[in-house]
Amino acid sequence: MSNSDKEAGSITLPEQVFRNLKKAKRFAIDIGGSLTKIAYYSTVSYKRALYSLDEEGDSQNPDETHYEVIETDVESARLHFIKFETKHIESCLRFIQKNLIGSPDFMRGKSIKATGGGAYKYTDVLTKTLGLMVDKENEMECLIKGCNFVLRNIPDEVFEYSRNASPEYRFHNIEPNMYPYLLVNIGSGVSIMKVSNVSLFSVVYLLYNLRC
Repeated sequence: MSNSDKEAGSITLPEQVFRNLKKAKRFAIDIGGSLTKIAYYSTVSYKRALYSLDEEGDSQNPDETHYEVIETDVESARLHFIKFETKHIESCLRFIQKNLIGSPDFMRGKSIKATGGGAYKYTDVLTKTLGLMVDKENEMECLIKGCNFVLRNIPDEVFEYSRNASPEYRFHNIEPNMYPYLLVNIGSGVSIMKVSNVSLFSVVYLLYNLRC
């Protein structure tokens, strides 16, 4: 049997790829022509040590400073990103459904945020497999809001690159005047958008079905 005649093997989705999936609280999915991206946030529990000054101190050593240590349980949120080929979307969704927190009754009435062309193409698959309503979002608006969030909240996301310079990368602080800027998005196609403010943007260039 030639390689071209062999059946493609099934994909394996180990649980460590979807970290902390059993404590996932909310999902969002972007289904593109080639890749599907999933974002979800989960809660992470850990212990934190709190230190406080012991007012009573040690009567035998009054000059020494004593602290009281108390351990407390803390729960924080963590954001996860996963990507995979869209042709495997049904296998991936079945894996998520199997590992989702809560019973079907618990998930009934809840929704998943979805964007991209596949949000329309795979609506029935998402609803049937996950048991969730599909809340479709505008892809461009999601992209702009996500970029604005990253630029405002993540350090060293803006840099200037010069191949022959030393160092090659120079990082910039864009606050408080981050607008306007050009956002170039390269996927199955190419789009260039001018972002004028937090809610205003315009398409400068759009090309579908890019072939490399």
